[in-house]
Amino acid sequence: MSKTYRAVIVGFGDRGQVYADYSLICPSKLKIVAVVDPNPYKQQKAQKRYGLQNGALFTSFQDFRNANIECDFVINATMDQ
Repeated sequence: MSKTYRAVIVGFGDRGQVYADYSLICPSKLKIVAVVDPNPYKQQKAQKRYGLQNGALFTSFQDFRNANIECDFVINATMDQ
């Protein structure tokens, strides 16, 4: 049996959504456990799309780190600049 990896998306724009949507295609392989984005609209969209609790939405990476959420990796989907 394969492991389900837990990921955090940092930057929930187009790129972040493309990466995170793999969890909808293959939920036995990937689960989104948190999203970091300063935009409340994008947080709400991610919350509905991936079934996240309020405590899994963050406006800054530091807030996410302080929450001590367990994950296997972080996907940095922030803008290139």
